[in-house]
Amino acid sequence: MALTISLFAAWSAPAAADSICGPGKQLASNAWACVPESSVSRSNSSNNTAAAIGAAAGILGIVGALAGQLTPTDNVGQASLDTKGAGNASRMMNRSGFLNMQKGNFSRAATAFKLAAESARKAQNWDEATQNDKNWSIAVAHGHLQAAVKAETKGDVRAASKSYHAAIVMAQTIGDNDLVQQLQRHNDDLVRKAKKAGKAGETIPTGSQCANVNGVLRCQ
Repeated sequence: MALTISLFAAWSAPAAADSICGPGKQLASNAWACVPESSVSRSNSSNNTAAAIGAAAGILGIVGALAGQLTPTDNVGQASLDTKGAGNASRMMNRSGFLNMQKGNFSRAATAFKLAAESARKAQNWDEATQNDKNWSIAVAHGHLQAAVKAETKGDVRAASKSYHAAIVMAQTIGDNDLVQQLQRHNDDLVRKAKKAGKAGETIPTGSQCANVNGVLRCQ
């Protein structure tokens, strides 16, 4: 089922859009990729299914807020400490991370940001390492949100709830309590809808304590 989302209608600050798509672009209506603004409607298509509109409505602002926290890095470390070119490698991987975010390749973006952080540490550019660690968390969160919205659109409440909780864990890692609360409220709505549909047992209650253990989401 196609997922139709128009982000500019929900973002309050154009800068947030620019940070993920670049000037003059926005996310495509049927995918998490960037396209010229002129080719995308700024309002939801009348062809949206009710499920797609419902899934999108509570998530647009969250995506925009996350995107606005991505940080491009500059090599501010001492050249004398960067004898192996790790600082340049860090900047290159940071740029790769942004390019992949623009294309909707969140897994690749996360890998690039992680490599950027590792190279920054080798160059002893500690601030850049911290910024790229946060960029990694944001990229991973985007991937979980993408999976959650697609699952909810398809009516797969089990997968949607799991992905929302995975996104909550990443929002906690980023340290954005407001986003945590927004995601929790959205999962609450999903749980209520699932209960009405007789699928309450397929969702993860919002009050559950979740964490990533060896790359696997565990909740209790």
